[in-house]
Amino acid sequence: MDMNNYQRLQNAFEFSRDKLTPFRQRRLQSVRAYTGGNYGDGTNDRAHPVNLLEMAINIYRRNLAARRPKVDITPIRRDLAITAKKAEMMLNAVLDEMDFEKSLSAAVMDSLFSVGILKVGLTTAKAKHLSGITHDAGLPFADAIDLDDFVIDMRARTMETVQFIGNRFIVNRDMAMESGLYDFDGKEPAEAIQSPFNEYGDQKMETLSRSSSLVYDNGRMSPVIEMWEIYMPFEGRVVTFECDQQGIPNFSHAVRSVDWEGPEVGPYHLLSLGDVPGQVMPIAPANSLVDLSEAMNRTMRKLVRQNDRSKTVGVVAAGAEDDGERIIEANDGDMIRSDRPEATRELKFGGVDQGTLAFALQLRDLFNYTGGNLDTIGGLSSVANTLGQEELIKASSSQKIQDMQARVTSFTQDVVKSIGLWAWYDPARTYVLTEDLGDTGISVEIELKAKDRKESEFFDLNFSVQPGSLQETSASERASTMSAFMNQTLVPMAPMMQQQGLQIDITAYVGHMADLTGVKEMSDLITPVGVAPDPNNVLGKANTSPPGEGKPPVTRREYIRRNVPTGGTRESRDNQMMQTLAGSNPRPGSESMNLPMQGPLG
Repeated sequence: MDMNNYQRLQNAFEFSRDKLTPFRQRRLQSVRAYTGGNYGDGTNDRAHPVNLLEMAINIYRRNLAARRPKVDITPIRRDLAITAKKAEMMLNAVLDEMDFEKSLSAAVMDSLFSVGILKVGLTTAKAKHLSGITHDAGLPFADAIDLDDFVIDMRARTMETVQFIGNRFIVNRDMAMESGLYDFDGKEPAEAIQSPFNEYGDQKMETLSRSSSLVYDNGRMSPVIEMWEIYMPFEGRVVTFECDQQGIPNFSHAVRSVDWEGPEVGPYHLLSLGDVPGQVMPIAPANSLVDLSEAMNRTMRKLVRQNDRSKTVGVVAAGAEDDGERIIEANDGDMIRSDRPEATRELKFGGVDQGTLAFALQLRDLFNYTGGNLDTIGGLSSVANTLGQEELIKASSSQKIQDMQARVTSFTQDVVKSIGLWAWYDPARTYVLTEDLGDTGISVEIELKAKDRKESEFFDLNFSVQPGSLQETSASERASTMSAFMNQTLVPMAPMMQQQGLQIDITAYVGHMADLTGVKEMSDLITPVGVAPDPNNVLGKANTSPPGEGKPPVTRREYIRRNVPTGGTRESRDNQMMQTLAGSNPRPGSESMNLPMQGPLG
């Protein structure tokens, strides 16, 4: 590209960086509310007694990307079944070697506050360890990009029409000069000061843990430099510019300019959890929750101040000072003389305002509602009287989470496919894969050499992420799933299974349930036919009662269902409290129902 094109790129770059300023500022505001007032030395200086935003973000994160994804690869053509299996094993091994779940978790966390960005590529021999100690030559990488170090064509309406996209990065100055990747035109690049402010004066995210009034010119052991790398899809080029000490790129000279030889989608992948029509920047979940969280904490701070100001004092009328002194000196339960009892009394001043407390309770319910029924998703409280109703409500109330999970899964599939392409086209690496042969305990090693990975075959493979592999499931949830599958599916199908020569392995079922529940004694409850139970096993002791005194061969069971008052759900109890604080009388029996509020707040 000539100098005129670099000048146009500079103008477009500065315009887009300026338009991204409010997005960076609002993200910093949301993250400050998330961290509260007890983090670092540059965060919120106000207390956050009830950090609802932190609770919501962690519930979302746990339900979106808690584990490394498991990849399934299926072939379009039947003759590629073996190739697809090898590619699947290769890609899962590469993701394991990359610690891909860390980068994915960082991108998901960023998407909850603004936009998640992953940069995918292949580490060359010259760039080994240049961007991090874990970046090994010949291994793909997927690095999370911070919004402070990101630029995208803000005049574009869709990702397909973006004319440029890039990021700022920091490298060791000596390593960059020795790598041979960059042409610094015979000059030593300027050491980066790394100001706590972006070029338009907005604070960087790093000011959360460090004061924003300082310039960090001596905080690193080795000198570093900053550079901007910009990808231009329509030109198919990647250009790199050196930055000055303030992190502003010098567009008069590109220190590196190469053709893009990677996936067609480019190196940058954006995760949006809320699209905005006609805009490339999304709206994040934190944007709709941060104001409610701040309002809740302002209200709680006011309630705490009111409570701190409350006091109870005794007042004495003039001429009754002796009575007051005797009251002060008396202990609890003492009998004292009072000449004028009517001249002394106890008065209470201040205290928590009932209307403000009712408003705080309503704010909490509004936050729960706006967040997509966080109480149910996070398992924070019961919202129904029975387990079945609870499960139905949880399934229907998690539509917000399901939409975000679908977006994260689609994003992960795109990123994984790009990683797979880099690994597949590696011209030198041989992958040694290990496959277990069922339950035999035997494993075999399979080599996948570069010459075996044909270029045309990659595009005949379908990449998908196993449903649910990103979400963490507890042992109790797996035990519940196994129990439901046994009772609702396998047991009713037992006669049909017998016709096909199949049967249920009770020993395996009990063994798995013992492992999942942690109750190892479960395995002692069954023994093979013809083997006498262990007499030392209390649960396995035979019935030694005389004939006729044991259980009858036919038993009769009677189930009685009773309604036990439990005080209702948390929402119903809060509604009762708000009605009482607002001066209304709760309806009789509303402690066991979710009823709408009455009175002024209703």
